[in-house]
Amino acid sequence: MKKKIENNFNPVDYDYMDSMPLEGWIWEFIRRSEKYRGCISEYEFLQNGIDKNRKSKRTGKLLKNMVGTEGIEPSTSTVSR
Repeated sequence: MKKKIENNFNPVDYDYMDSMPLEGWIWEFIRRSEKYRGCISEYEFLQNGIDKNRKSKRTGKLLKNMVGTEGIEPSTSTVSR
């Protein structure tokens, strides 16, 4: 016996598509594609990693410029807590 699937489809919700150009229809199909959504998720994940890496490298360069190329030895640090 097949399981009954609840359908909340309301044709009025799609009235805007009557006057939509071809590009709009294409986008409606693409954005619903599981494969497309998976690719976008992967892209966003990778982009976030790249952005974090760039920030890390920038921060490292700034710190090097502030303290010199030799760095600061922990034993000679004068930071008080």
